[in-house]
This record gives sequence, structure tokens and C-alpha cells, in this order.
Amino acid sequence: MFPRPANTVDTAETSRVIRREIGTEANARFLRRMPMFRTDHDVPDEMRDLLARLERAERAHSR
Repeated sequence: MFPRPANTVDTAETSRVIRREIGTEANARFLRRMPMFRTDHDVPDEMRDLLARLERAERAHSR
């Protein structure tokens, strides 16, 4: 087996970095400004509740 070059980045570490960056407030602000990521204010209450639950679960998991 050949040794890995020193500048090769571990895939797991790359995944962690991407997840961390995606979850930043700066990235959230950036995405909210993009038309395809804007929140539709006419979302039914049931969908809003589900989205709120999802957000709480994601926050609890990231701690």
C-alpha cells in the first residue's frame, strides 16, 4: 500500500467542515437573500409546525 500524500484531506474531515459552514448564521443570511431559498409567507400552519420541529431537532443534534 502506498503512503497517502501529505496534502490529501480526509473525506470525513471535509464533511465536518462543510456541515459546520452550512450551519453558520452568515450562510443562513446569504441563503435567505437568494430567491430560491426565501420563505413563502403563505405556508400552511401544519407545514410551519413541521419545519419548526425539524429546526429544533437539527439544533439539538448539533450541540
